[in-house]
Amino acid sequence: MTSRPPRTLADWLNRQDDAFLARLFRARPDVAFPPPQDTSSLASRLSVRISVSRALDDVDAWSLQVLDGLLLGASPGSVDEVLGMLTGVSREDVAAAVDRLRALALVWGEDDALNVPAAVRESASRFIGGLGRPAAELFVAYPSEDIRAVMRQLRLPYATQPGATALVCERLRTPSVVRELLASAPPGADAVLDRLSGAIPAGELSNADQLPDVVDESTPPVRWLLAHGLLAYVGPSHLEMPREVGLVLRGDATLGPARLTPPASRGERLKKADVDGAGATHLQEVTRLAAELLRLITIDEPRVLRTGGMGTREVRKLAKSLGSDTETTHLLLHIAHAAGLLANTSAYEPTWLPTPRYDEWLDEPVERQWATLAEAWLLMPALSWLADGPEAVHALSEATHRVGASAMRRRVLEIARDLGTGRVADAATVTDQIRWRWPRRSTPGSDAHIVATLREAELLGVTGRGALTGMGRALLDDSLEVAAAALTALPEPVDNVILQPDLTAIAPGRLSPGLAHDMHTVSDLESSGGAAVFRITEASLRRALDAGLDAGEIKRLLRERSVTEPPQALDYLIDDVARKHGVLRVGGASAYLRCDDEATIDLLESHRALAHLRLRRLAPTVLLTTAEPTTLLAALEDAGVSPSFENDLGVIEAGAIQPPRAQPRIERAVRRTPLSQSDVETIVHRLRTGTQAAAAADPERSNGASTSTTLAVLKDAVQSHDRVSLDYVDENARMSTRLVTPSRIEGGFLYGYDSAAREVRRFAIHRIMAVSIAFSE
Repeated sequence: MTSRPPRTLADWLNRQDDAFLARLFRARPDVAFPPPQDTSSLASRLSVRISVSRALDDVDAWSLQVLDGLLLGASPGSVDEVLGMLTGVSREDVAAAVDRLRALALVWGEDDALNVPAAVRESASRFIGGLGRPAAELFVAYPSEDIRAVMRQLRLPYATQPGATALVCERLRTPSVVRELLASAPPGADAVLDRLSGAIPAGELSNADQLPDVVDESTPPVRWLLAHGLLAYVGPSHLEMPREVGLVLRGDATLGPARLTPPASRGERLKKADVDGAGATHLQEVTRLAAELLRLITIDEPRVLRTGGMGTREVRKLAKSLGSDTETTHLLLHIAHAAGLLANTSAYEPTWLPTPRYDEWLDEPVERQWATLAEAWLLMPALSWLADGPEAVHALSEATHRVGASAMRRRVLEIARDLGTGRVADAATVTDQIRWRWPRRSTPGSDAHIVATLREAELLGVTGRGALTGMGRALLDDSLEVAAAALTALPEPVDNVILQPDLTAIAPGRLSPGLAHDMHTVSDLESSGGAAVFRITEASLRRALDAGLDAGEIKRLLRERSVTEPPQALDYLIDDVARKHGVLRVGGASAYLRCDDEATIDLLESHRALAHLRLRRLAPTVLLTTAEPTTLLAALEDAGVSPSFENDLGVIEAGAIQPPRAQPRIERAVRRTPLSQSDVETIVHRLRTGTQAAAAADPERSNGASTSTTLAVLKDAVQSHDRVSLDYVDENARMSTRLVTPSRIEGGFLYGYDSAAREVRRFAIHRIMAVSIAFSE
């Protein structure tokens, strides 16, 4: 006995197993929240235009071509019907594409009765399969004079609209007639038709709606085609090829050449060690540049423009100090901002400053520093390269943000990963692959985005010599530790440098954290790369002395860290700088306390309650402290003294003025987490329970039943331990169907086990709109 075929999408969904529904929710998570009550609710969500468009955007070119076949054919369609529209493919190829469409609920039904939901038809391309609209849709808009002009060339009898359109369409539906017209077309018509036989069977033409009165050998080819109905004008400046003409031109291949497989890669294959080695070099350089850029920003404090962002002049100044180009500087600025290392202050005249997170980031090992930058780059919504274009977009402004920027970066990296280990992902290959895998997401501006993404990935070390590195693969895989992958790619750190007679030190490799700290303390980085060069100068030695080292400690540090003997000139320089260091001293004080009475100053200096302030006498009537003025005032008041606050002009004021403090606003990109296994199981369970409750409801149930009737049914259910189906309105006035096993009725409430929630819940009886015994099937 054969069961009847499903009549609706909801009916078909109800017949699918839990595994299929789980895959559907993972593939289209937008329909999972809030969890649908039953399959009817799920079918409604699956038919929402925005959800359908989002699902179609992730369908590959071959599956879309098969969908076009179903849209062009009869309804319901079949796999065999679509197979007849293609050449060079097997039935299994078409069936596999149908399975992918069914998994997204873009089509439903069996292979011999495939249905396309109305929302999918509405969201599909205007030109299905690269074909124009039917002639009936195009010529029905023609005025009587124009349609009669076409009828004269086709030698049709006189008729008025809409009968005239019907006659023209009947003539064009005859392939032999169309072929005769094409054979008699003037030279050049073939070129026009070839241009319109691609993905878009439409074009632009000035005065397209002005059909020629006389058609002869001098008539231009495109005008000849318009006059004979092989093209139709759409408005005064556009034309379109009718679907019937396109089908004749294509012959047996109704859907055109089959786009069964993605384009082949043209990139060469490199050794994994070479790829990771190049990526590791870029990794070290980009972290150095980012740290140096933020240090320069700390010094310059570039202001925030009124329109947001950073000015072009400030960016160029930073790029020049960084020794880099503005393109790289723009990228590093946006990455630092996305990573929470850079933000604008909230002062009256805001500036760009590093955040407290920057100080923590500086203390991290290089692999963790890089992981922070790389993850921020992958997720940031900004396109830094827009600031390099002619649109005069400022870096760090909202104008650089684009919807889908992060998704496009991930797609580019996924293509590079799927090409295989060591395979170079050149721009042409990636562009072709993206156009095949996500054809609906390919826009005229996506090519520039792809090129910029590959360039940025190379700069960051996500790719090396054009191929995806091990760090890049870890960046795509949420289950892998990005920092650990970066550490694996980095060369072993060195613990020694080579001191040269010219007071430089060469680091033959990546410095260990301790050596890097010591070298940055006593010297300045002169050049980076595989072998970094540090230069020891008077300024760098003064910096080391300011850090608390003395001359002997500096000499011992350099002797221990160098594989060569320090030159004598370096010893002389260290002694000379140390001899001058500290002769002129500058100290810091946040507040002072002065009084004309020296006895009072003596008392306060030795006061036990003020000992924690560490007051120091600078003059007979002046005491200094590093504490803030407000702290000093509070301590003096606690000690029983009533001081007055004076400003920097010596004028007494009512109280201390708090200095302004910049609180940077840190913006972090958030990675969207997919549905977990437990989430999917819960949603499917609630869907099944709600569907069962709706199906088990008594058809005789009455909405708006009296309370006495409701109580009678519920009491019987409590005594017989039967499950009931409730139409229940919650506190938010939302009605849902609940499948409940009642346990007791008390105080105007029904207590029972809710099968969807998997727990005992309480239901207000006055909110129960209808109730019936849920008979199990």
